[in-house]
Amino acid sequence: MTNLEKIDCAVTTTLELHPDYQEIMADILMKKIIEEDPLTTAKFFSRANDARAHMMEVSDLDLLAEIVKNAYKVSYILKQKGMTKKVKEQDLNGKKDDYLFGSTACNWIREQLDKYPKADIDDLLELHPEILPLLVSVFKETRYHKDAVIKKQELDDTKLIEKTASMLERIDNNIGVYKEA
Repeated sequence: MTNLEKIDCAVTTTLELHPDYQEIMADILMKKIIEEDPLTTAKFFSRANDARAHMMEVSDLDLLAEIVKNAYKVSYILKQKGMTKKVKEQDLNGKKDDYLFGSTACNWIREQLDKYPKADIDDLLELHPEILPLLVSVFKETRYHKDAVIKKQELDDTKLIEKTASMLERIDNNIGVYKEA
């Protein structure tokens, strides 16, 4: 099972059994990124279907990598659909998003990664710490909410994965380097 499959299993199983967690799941995922100890957030995930065990196998940085890759794919899809607008750094708080709360942050991270091939993802996120919670929210919304602007099926489409493969690999490798440091 890939990290994304483990995350999907854990979150989906938990939300099916506890629909009231839909409102706090982004906060739980954010806490998982901030806390390095996987046991700290394990209690928020159901034991059913090994959801808790799967989430414990995923590190904070593995989750961060999946969230950044999701943001890149979301922005790519929005661009393909002609649903983007010029990003201004002062709008990264999400207040001027037209399509999806956090879409401006997704577009900004994609533009930065495309424009600066040697940029360190951690450094980009430190430039604007306010966008990480937005990216987490977009991740939760697009992957686990049935009325999302962009659906999980679109994000997992093999053609999209092929088109963005080099960037997705770069994100994994960049965060992988950070892990070893």
